[in-house]
Amino acid sequence: MYYENYSRIREIMKMKDRDVAVATGIDPATFSHWKKGLYTPKEDKLTKIANCFGITIDDLKGTTTNSRNTLIAKCLQMFFRK
Repeated sequence: MYYENYSRIREIMKMKDRDVAVATGIDPATFSHWKKGLYTPKEDKLTKIANCFGITIDDLKGTTTNSRNTLIAKCLQMFFRK
């Protein structure tokens, strides 16, 4: 759940799971389990991931009223600020 959004954003940001793990302090296995559908990160971890990308949890979950293009534009803007 939500992994597709996370994966898309991570790719836009030119990051790998291990980069996000280091930036957030989340165990790298969490991302592998999430991808396989064995685990959905809890709210505290989703918050860390969203903060890492400079977006909201709703953006990460895809529950925001923002369109996909708005989210992608937001991520690209964050990427080019680095």
